[in-house]
Amino acid sequence: PIDPQYYLARASAYLKDGQHAAALQDFESASAKSTCAPTAAILLQVARCRLLLGSSSPALLSVHDALSLDPSNTDALALRRRIQDVDAHMRAYSAAVVRGHWRAARSAYEACLVVYAQEDSGAPLAVRGWGAELLVAEGAWEDASKLVEYDVLT
Repeated sequence: PIDPQYYLARASAYLKDGQHAAALQDFESASAKSTCAPTAAILLQVARCRLLLGSSSPALLSVHDALSLDPSNTDALALRRRIQDVDAHMRAYSAAVVRGHWRAARSAYEACLVVYAQEDSGAPLAVRGWGAELLVAEGAWEDASKLVEYDVLT
């Protein structure tokens, strides 16, 4: 298929099905076509895919591109804020783990989950792994094992 609309339509279908990696691939295929001019809406969908796949920096770049096309886009401004929040929570989590401050780490982890919930999605696998790490640090081995097993099976 040469028409970028094919890729855009399929990407939208993948998004509805929660297949963010496949959607991102189709968005990138569409944008590689010389006849496809990016719109703020498409760039926001790309940003959401990247965020939900755990790539917050590339997601922020996509939001920046969307805002360059439409500086007053309220969806883009809200998504930028959520991405920045995720980045801040990720840094807080890492810093807390290094210091062995597990309560602060749990707080950052839970705050991260809230941001992903605002996107009507679960957290990426790497972030979900923090939950297991925290359970191990708390000595809840059985719960950590169940959590990891659940993530492997889903």
